[in-house]
Amino acid sequence: MSHPRRRSRALAELNSARDIIVALGGNGPVAELTSTPDKPRKTQHVTNWKTDGLPADTFLVLTEALAKLGYRASPKLWGITEP
Repeated sequence: MSHPRRRSRALAELNSARDIIVALGGNGPVAELTSTPDKPRKTQHVTNWKTDGLPADTFLVLTEALAKLGYRASPKLWGITEP
């Protein structure tokens, strides 16, 4: 039985921390998404990221959530340099 080919759709590029936060539903949802038991995050933390930049330890969880919504963002927004 053959399977139809899945069309890969290009992900829309987000270019700022603010765009990422808005795409993921705002400060509250992003704070909840990035919180861990040992590192709880509040909405004020997320607000600060709009000017201070995104913490590197949120890269994986945020990029995965963005991809599910059809978005991508450069690792540079997290201060991560690509080779």
